[in-house]
Amino acid sequence: MRSIARTLVLASALAGSLPLFAEALVASDLKAFTAKMDAARARCDIDTVIDRVSPLATISGTGFAQGDTTMYRFNKQQYGALLKLLCMEDLNYKYTRTGERISIDGDQATITSDVAESFVTQEGQTVLTKIRDKTVIELIDGKLMLVQLVSNQTEANIASR
Repeated sequence: MRSIARTLVLASALAGSLPLFAEALVASDLKAFTAKMDAARARCDIDTVIDRVSPLATISGTGFAQGDTTMYRFNKQQYGALLKLLCMEDLNYKYTRTGERISIDGDQATITSDVAESFVTQEGQTVLTKIRDKTVIELIDGKLMLVQLVSNQTEANIASR
C-alpha cells in the first residue's frame, strides 16, 4: 500500500510541475515573436515592442554615419524613445527580415538574421541599409522577452529621387 501512496505522491508532484515543462522554448513561438515585434515596429506600436523588452536588456551595434563607423548602446527606455522619435519623423520606413536562424539553449534562444531597411529622408533621399541582427530571447515569468539585440550595419546606400 505504501508503494501505491508513494507513486500517487510522485505522480501528483510531476503533474504539478507540467506547466514548467510546457514553457520550453519552441522555434515556431520564437518566429511568431519576431514577426509580432517586426509588425508592431512597422506600425509604430512602440508600447507593444517595449512591453517585450526586458528591463535589463541591452540594444547595441554599429552603423555608418558620414562615412565613419559609429557604435551605439541603449537600454530599454532609450530604445523606446528612439523608436518613438523615428516614428514621429514619418520616413516611409520599410523593414524586411530574411535568413532567420534559431539556436535554442535551455531557456534562452539566439536568433540571427539579415535585415534590409529603407526609408526616405526629409531631403527626399532614399536610404537603403543592410544589417546583421543577433537577438537573444529568454523565457521570463512565462513570457518571451528580448534581453539583447546586436545590430551591425553591413551596407548603406543613399540614392536621390
